[in-house]
Amino acid sequence: MRSGIKLIAFITAIMLSISMAGCSGNETVQTRVYHGYKKILEKPNQIDFGGEIDPDKGKISYELVYFGSEEAPKLLVMAPTRQNVKTKLVKVYSFDATSNTIVDPGESLVVGRDEDGRQLGAISVKNDSSALVYRSSSPKEESASTELITFGDGKLQKDLEWSGKISETPKATEEQQLGFSQLTDDQKLVKYSKNELPTNTEIAAFNDGQLKEIRAKAHQAYSGVIKNPADYFSDNDTVKGPFKYSLVYLNGLDVPALLLSGQMDASSEDNKVFLFDEEADKAFEVKSPEQLSTGVGAGPRYFLEAFLNEDGLVHVYISGGTGESIFKRLFLSGSEFKEETIWEGRIDSKPEWKTFAPFFLDVSSADFLDAYIEGKLPTNEAIDDFAAQFKDEPRQEEQQKKSPNPTDSRVSNAKAAGKTVISGTVLQMNTVELVDLQLRQGVLSETEKQTFYMQDNVGSGNGQTYYVLKLDQPQDITCHNGGDPGDRTESGRTLLSLPDDAANYVGKHAHVIINQCYWQSDVSLPYLEPRGHEVEIIPG
Repeated sequence: MRSGIKLIAFITAIMLSISMAGCSGNETVQTRVYHGYKKILEKPNQIDFGGEIDPDKGKISYELVYFGSEEAPKLLVMAPTRQNVKTKLVKVYSFDATSNTIVDPGESLVVGRDEDGRQLGAISVKNDSSALVYRSSSPKEESASTELITFGDGKLQKDLEWSGKISETPKATEEQQLGFSQLTDDQKLVKYSKNELPTNTEIAAFNDGQLKEIRAKAHQAYSGVIKNPADYFSDNDTVKGPFKYSLVYLNGLDVPALLLSGQMDASSEDNKVFLFDEEADKAFEVKSPEQLSTGVGAGPRYFLEAFLNEDGLVHVYISGGTGESIFKRLFLSGSEFKEETIWEGRIDSKPEWKTFAPFFLDVSSADFLDAYIEGKLPTNEAIDDFAAQFKDEPRQEEQQKKSPNPTDSRVSNAKAAGKTVISGTVLQMNTVELVDLQLRQGVLSETEKQTFYMQDNVGSGNGQTYYVLKLDQPQDITCHNGGDPGDRTESGRTLLSLPDDAANYVGKHAHVIINQCYWQSDVSLPYLEPRGHEVEIIPG
């Protein structure tokens, strides 16, 4: 550490010690900490962040968090830089009860995003309060690291936990996110002084209460948009509806973006993106450099995806004939999108990104927005997991299920004869639905998904029609080798392709007697699953 920084830290500690020396010896630790931290927050312009910050006090925020010593919480002060308000510097202060001083380590942590919306750093705290977790990344070098931070000897102690490529950054586990409050809102500090926030869990609960207020306002604003969706497509007279919506998080914002989709024709849609303005309590449209069309017609195909790490949207173009594709990343810059081409080439050769396809609900359903206001959608992964329930088999399935041990004599006789009998729900699915199901099951990758879209000529009907049995549980199945003599057994199968006469049983739970089946000898759907050639379907 540079000697200048040490001097600053020493002087800061001495001055704060002198200012606090007048405090009554009868005061509690909470009161002394309150007064010390309050003095810092009242004069944020005197904080040395180690870089030029935006002087607007309204953009500076703070958080209290326990880590390392549980004696008193640390004070984190966060300020945006002058050059880019998305890039922020965080100072960490600690209270030393022995000397009755506030300690300044003389170092700041870089968090937030760069001018292109890419993540530079993020902080959280271990659930056991043992350390602060600091994730930093260098987008240009495509490298990242995770450090565990504690406080000792008047400075930040860093212990490297992981380093590698950004794309390989491990998922956050056993961590608690932080919630920063504006300087003008001292409720959190006041509550701490009254011993009402003695743990990280209670601080998090307080933050969640404040977040609920924001969620409620965003819910109201977004509800207004989906109630009158046609009003927002006045610039495109080809949009006639129906209208759908989805939610995705972008660029580390507390409130997700609202995606509004309007049908243009049988096979294509136009899409709008809205954000919530917390200060104005209203939603506004994010302007885009190009029309965000999607569609899977006979010509070019367009798709819209989102990064799981919130790095923006991906607008994908695929040539229906050649498979050549262009991937453009859309990232937020103020109230509009900027775009960059992140890849060009054949779709089956594209890099693997951690993205997901937003699932759209009809605007008549408030399920997405209601889940958000209930706090069930804190991340893009949570949104994707929540959406999965709307993509699965018909909801009447559970009502139609009967005993897993049927008494039908045909079933018992088949088992006695050594035939394979499997149980599940008969589903009718198009290409998009079947590919999406196998993607979520981990059978297909994103690249393979796009390849099947091309191969199956997905259009207004979303491709071919398939009848499959979704098994109640994974099962070992033995079938003939496709194109080769002999049989083979595959473990953990979840689907069985059924002949077209299975249409009579769609939505029903059934027991399927397999008289003859084979493994696929070509690249077709359902991928890697057996084909039931001669089967007997028994509802029950």
